[in-house]
Amino acid sequence: FTVLRYDENGPWYECESGDGAKLEVVPQTLSYGKDAETHYLACSECEYVSDAVPHDFGETGVVTTAPTCTENGEQTFTCVCGATKTESIDKLDHKYE
Repeated sequence: FTVLRYDENGPWYECESGDGAKLEVVPQTLSYGKDAETHYLACSECEYVSDAVPHDFGETGVVTTAPTCTENGEQTFTCVCGATKTESIDKLDHKYE
């Protein structure tokens, strides 16, 4: 019986012995597969593939192009699997001196 777990170090498998009494951490070689809307984990050592889940881009993006008073800017959001999305940042108000 194997369960996929996550912690601050990333994904790993937790294997339970046949009697359910002892837990043992078994490192695996996992990588993300993805499409435009979802991602999943696949193990290169066995045929395990997790269920697909929606990307989570979080609330805070990285400003990749700063806005000016004449041009919109852009910020990029990144999912744990490496997928990215970009959003426009409204241009700044023009300040007359």
